[in-house]
Amino acid sequence: MRFRPEFINAVLAHFVREGVECLLLACFFGAWLFLVTRRRALWSRYLAAAMRFWQKLGLSWPRLTDLSRRFFEGRAFTYILCFLTLGFSALTVLNVGMYFHWRRIFHMQVPI
Repeated sequence: MRFRPEFINAVLAHFVREGVECLLLACFFGAWLFLVTRRRALWSRYLAAAMRFWQKLGLSWPRLTDLSRRFFEGRAFTYILCFLTLGFSALTVLNVGMYFHWRRIFHMQVPI
């Protein structure tokens, strides 16, 4: 099967773009996970400041504030961040693998 060069470039560019996006998201969620797990005091201070900010604006309810603070300081949030970090890391590896796989297939064909 022969492919047009525009199609080849579009497919390979798609894998590069998606791979970079997944890598950036994996780094972002990894940094956030590091902040939540290793810099607990800084994370707690940030949450307290955010809660005070919303209270000063009058946009927070005590029950919702307490519930959100317990969620953001709990294990479930840490597990969600871990899952997102690992998931986007796996997608990055998958995109890199697909890029090299399709590049090999496209370059095996005879030029048009």
